[in-house]
Amino acid sequence: MLAIANVLSNALESFPSGRTDARVDVTACSNGEHAVLRIRDNGCGMDDVASPRRPYHSLKKEQGGIGLGLPLAINIVEREHEGSLVIESEPGKGTTVTIKLPLKRQEETE
Repeated sequence: MLAIANVLSNALESFPSGRTDARVDVTACSNGEHAVLRIRDNGCGMDDVASPRRPYHSLKKEQGGIGLGLPLAINIVEREHEGSLVIESEPGKGTTVTIKLPLKRQEETE
């Protein structure tokens, strides 16, 4: 899924070069109604100004980033899969992205 690839790419690119304690944890589970994927990193984090709901704002402009990765991921998860994507982040501490996808689509249950 493109959304998961974008989130993982951002997590892996969030570390300053030379950092030796870089870590990305990925967990997945199901609560019976939803599949829940959590991607957590201890990278640079984001503040409210770098909100992923603001397209074209990138913390990686020097590396060619255009600021569409997370907005695209949010669109895919929320609109195409009727799920949710929640981002919790703190500058200097890291970011946690929780993707929640319904196991059955709305039209399947009607």
